[in-house]
Amino acid sequence: MTGKKRFGVSIDSALADMLDTIAKNLGLTRSQLVERALTTYLEDHAHLVRPHKCTGLLLLTCNEKPRKTSIAHIIETYRDVIVMHTHTHVGANCIDLFLVNGPSDRIAELHKNLRERVKDCATRYIPLFMD
Repeated sequence: MTGKKRFGVSIDSALADMLDTIAKNLGLTRSQLVERALTTYLEDHAHLVRPHKCTGLLLLTCNEKPRKTSIAHIIETYRDVIVMHTHTHVGANCIDLFLVNGPSDRIAELHKNLRERVKDCATRYIPLFMD
């Protein structure tokens, strides 16, 4: 990266406190930690910026209550990019792990579909490789 650009951001005070604690424990300034976190977040969402082929993990986690929406149809619809899928429970929590590979726009579409159609669950895409 070239140069630095300064701008102000307003965040919840509890989040700011956590940011300060983590920065201190890592021996970083607040700006260094925010830059690292933002870099990771933007890398995780690169498929929204430019088309490419990628491989990554897509996590679907549902806390404390059974998932009411079946994801079988979603899995069948995206068989072209889902390399592997596994489902497990940890206590009352459901965890689905997808290994995906293919065009970034197709993976982004899968991610969006899971996020919108499977209520009360969190989704996260973790990129592993990009071509």
